[in-house]
Amino acid sequence: MIPPLQPTTINTEAGAGSAGSSSALQPAGGTAPAASTTTGAGEEVTVSADAATTTQLLDAARGADGVNHGAVQQLRSAIQSGTYQVSPSALAKSISGALRESSM
Repeated sequence: MIPPLQPTTINTEAGAGSAGSSSALQPAGGTAPAASTTTGAGEEVTVSADAATTTQLLDAARGADGVNHGAVQQLRSAIQSGTYQVSPSALAKSISGALRESSM
């Protein structure tokens, strides 16, 4: 579970350096190191390393297509080689379940 973040201060004074920042986004009771970015307008935003990691993970999830390409390749290879076998009862259960879900 991701801990809640504490409020942050954003220094918007032109030319303000890292000495002008006062607090960073930190998890409640956290000790994560902070990352700092200065914009071209002299604004400085500081976030915790946990917040930066969360942002990276969210960006990666948004860019994912939701397909397990490794599993697809394994199935494709098994079908092409003739080694993929399906039990008739398992196939019937899958078809029945799919029909039930689509009628809801």
